[in-house]
Amino acid sequence: MLLAMLEQYPVDCEIWTYSFNEEEIRKSFDALLNEKRFKNRVQIVTEGNYKEVLDIHSSKYDLPYEVNEKLDNLSYLAKQFSKATCFITAIVYLDNVIGTGKPLFVPVHDLGIHVHYDDFIVMDPLYKARHVDIRSRAENLARAGAIMFSESEYVRKEQILRYVSSINAGQTDVIYFPVFLPSHLDENLLHEKEIRQKFGLEKPYIYYPTQVRPYKNIALLVEALSILRDRKYDVDLVLTGKPSDVTGVDLAIKKHQLNDRIICLSDVNEYELFSLYRYAAVTAVPSLFEGGFPLQACEAIYMGTPLVLSDIPVVRDRITFCGMSLENCGLEIFDPFNPVECADALERVLLNREETLASQKRFRDIFLSYTWKDAATKYYQMFFGSERGILSDTNMNVDEKWKN
Repeated sequence: MLLAMLEQYPVDCEIWTYSFNEEEIRKSFDALLNEKRFKNRVQIVTEGNYKEVLDIHSSKYDLPYEVNEKLDNLSYLAKQFSKATCFITAIVYLDNVIGTGKPLFVPVHDLGIHVHYDDFIVMDPLYKARHVDIRSRAENLARAGAIMFSESEYVRKEQILRYVSSINAGQTDVIYFPVFLPSHLDENLLHEKEIRQKFGLEKPYIYYPTQVRPYKNIALLVEALSILRDRKYDVDLVLTGKPSDVTGVDLAIKKHQLNDRIICLSDVNEYELFSLYRYAAVTAVPSLFEGGFPLQACEAIYMGTPLVLSDIPVVRDRITFCGMSLENCGLEIFDPFNPVECADALERVLLNREETLASQKRFRDIFLSYTWKDAATKYYQMFFGSERGILSDTNMNVDEKWKN
């Protein structure tokens, strides 16, 4: 987002963090910080370097209080010295940003801990306390007038507006994500022989790269694999998480005796991850919930891999945004609670891989036509909108512009 905004608009960025976290933050923004064309436009600001970075006059050096991570009061320093027009939080529970006194924008990709509360506390009882804490902090931000934005109309309506009681619809927005891609992807993809040898992939394989969590619904994919085996399909399932992380997944694998057909990879770098998409027979995304159109589905579409996808609200939401419907988008969509439907969808792709790709081409073309340039325009409108007197001809309906 920041890269796209810097490329298009005359904006600068201060990234505020405590000194103990500075090294990690610098690594996260390394590409931007080392980009010569953005020199001095992106600054890391801490309680230790703010005087030099923000060019504070020596007469203002003395503070009437100490600033450190234990007191968690960096926002008061930002209130006094930051040159920013507005502040964007990294995550929804950083409500101390209220102390900056600036207009606030809060990305809320999902409130999954509210929706799937039982699953979270079974996985880790400490989520009981975290849930209360997150909810309280979100309410604090809403009462302070923060704008909360998501990557899904469904999340905006059914989670932010439903679970954050202090917010109103005018304090919410939706900005869809384009595909997240590593730099120099095309020249770093591995050849099929190389990727198969490295990871021991001898058969056609179904691919689902994700962490193993209850709502990822991997147990249903295991059930579908069992059905395909009974139908005499010799195909493996490639995962990048640990089945043992969710008891139900581990039990399903043992129940159907599928250990020899499930390959669990670890230490997969970005280029290997995308190469695995390229050579997969099909990518399957059975998730019960995501904050937006699943990242694995985005990546599969970009890599030209046939996609089998669960019918969940955020998927319907993005299909609608693309001006299409479940009936004409060409995607293989299935009921995420029905393993037979999943197996049927996988079977159709395994039998007709090229036909599936052809049927998904129209959706792929429309989906990929929405770029980070479009998203950056939406972000810019939200952060510096016409009500602040900054925008002029850029103040347009991007959602319609990119499709036209």
